Order: sequence, then structure tokens, then C-alpha cells
Amino acid sequence: MFHYKQYESVKELQYFCGDLPFDYMYDILRWSFYSRMMGRNKYLDSLFALNATFKNHIIDKYHSVNLSNYSVQNVVWLYFEHSLCFDV
Repeated sequence: MFHYKQYESVKELQYFCGDLPFDYMYDILRWSFYSRMMGRNKYLDSLFALNATFKNHIIDKYHSVNLSNYSVQNVVWLYFEHSLCFDV
């Protein structure tokens, strides 16, 4: 398992083991953090407004309009599945 040389083979192993690659996991965790912080106070909301590009990144990359934590997680997994080029 640890002697795979091709990146695509590693991605398939991650998928079947139920693990996301780091960049996908980072997007989910970052969105989860921001969504928990929204609405807490006006200072945090202003910081989130400054980083609105991340919200646009999630929408553009994963083609998601519904931005609840559960929805973002599902959309990221679907995006990962489709990146593997096989039907699940």
C-alpha cells in the first residue's frame, strides 16, 4: 500500500479507506470554522466579510449553492468521487 508511485492510485486508496486528500479536508474544516464563527459578534462577521473570497472559492470549486456544513461536506465528497473517474 505504501509503495504506490502514482498519485492517482493513492487517491483511490484514500477514497476506499474513507479519507479525503488534504486539500479537500482543509476546505471542509476551514468552512466549518467560518460557519461556526458567523453571527457570533460584529467583529467576527467583519473578518468573515473580508475573507469572502473563500466563500466564493467553495461555490466555484464545488458548484455548491447551499453552504451548510453538511451540504459542503457532501459536495466535497461527491467532487472527490468524480475526480477519480469511475462511477460509484
